[in-house]
Amino acid sequence: MNFPKIFSDRNSKFTAYVNGVINHLTPRYLLSYQIKQKLKHIKDDPNYDYIMSRVNYYNKLNDEAKNSTLGKKALSVGDFKHQKHQLMYYIDLNNAIRGFDKKYRYNALFGDITVVPPEPTFVKSRPIVGDNSNSVLLKLNSIRHFNFIKKDIPYTQKANSVIFRGKIALKPHRIDFFEKYFNHPMFNLGDTSTEPSHDNKEWLAGKISLTEQLKNKFVLCIEGNDVCTSLKWVMSSNSIAVMPRPKYETWFMEGKLIPNVHYIEIADDYSDAVEMVNYYIEHEDEALEIIKNANRFVEQFKDKKQEKIISWLVAHKYFNATNENTSN
Repeated sequence: MNFPKIFSDRNSKFTAYVNGVINHLTPRYLLSYQIKQKLKHIKDDPNYDYIMSRVNYYNKLNDEAKNSTLGKKALSVGDFKHQKHQLMYYIDLNNAIRGFDKKYRYNALFGDITVVPPEPTFVKSRPIVGDNSNSVLLKLNSIRHFNFIKKDIPYTQKANSVIFRGKIALKPHRIDFFEKYFNHPMFNLGDTSTEPSHDNKEWLAGKISLTEQLKNKFVLCIEGNDVCTSLKWVMSSNSIAVMPRPKYETWFMEGKLIPNVHYIEIADDYSDAVEMVNYYIEHEDEALEIIKNANRFVEQFKDKKQEKIISWLVAHKYFNATNENTSN
C-alpha cells in the first residue's frame, strides 16, 4: 500500500526518532532556559487567551492538588527512561518534560486509558464525563494519532455511502454495528482484524488506502479501545465523520466537538444511522457546512511551535500543582 502524499506533514517515524534523539542529547540546561524564556513571555503572545484555554482544558488541576501525594510509583524527571515497546510515548513525554527540574516527580500511564487514575497522571486519553482532573492530557503517541489529509477530492464527487475499515476484534460496540448494517447497501464495512473474535468470515477485509476510503462522503468513526484514531484525518478531509457522541478524549479535545456541527451524530445503539446519513445526503449545504467546521477545528493543531508551548505549559501547571517550590 502506498499513499505517501495524502497526509500534510505526514508523520514520519524516522523524523520523530531523530527529533527524539536530538531532544535527548540536548543539554538539560538549554531546554530549561528555552522553556523559562517561553513561559516568561507567554502573556505577550497574541494568542495567550486561546493557549491558556487549551492548557486549562488538558490540565484541570487546581491549588487543591498542591503537594498532593503522587504515590510510591511516581517517577522523577531525571530518572525517566525509555520503556520497551512504547518508544513513541517515551519520545512525546520526554519532549514535554525533559526541560524541567530533574527532581520533579510525576505519574504517567501509556496506552489506551479509559479510567481516571487516583493520583494526578499524564495520559494520552481520558473519559469525557465526570471528574477527570487527575487525567492530565499530553500529546502522546502523536505519530499514530495526529495525521491530517493534504489533498482530497470535493465532497460532491464522492459516493453516497459510509465506509469503515478497522479492527473490531474484542470491541462489542463495533461488532454490534456490523451485525446491524453489514448487509445494508449504504454501508461498506470491513473488519481488518488478523485474529477476529467473531465467526463471520464475510466481514473480514484487507486494509485499503485512505485515498480509496475518501471516495465515500461518510466515514464511520466508532471508538475503539478509547478514541477513534481515524477521526483526526477524517475531520481534515472533505468527507464527514459519522459516530455516536464520543465518550473519551485526547489532545484532540474530542469533548469539545459539537454534534451535527463537526460530525454527524448517531444514537449510541446506531438505530438512526440510515436516517441521519440520508438527511445529509438530501441537505448538501448542511453537509458542506459540517466539513468546513471540521476542517477549521483541525487547523488549531497544525502550528507545531504553538503545540510545543502548550505542552510545556501543561507540564508546568502539573509540576506546579504537585511539587513544592516549582521554579520553572
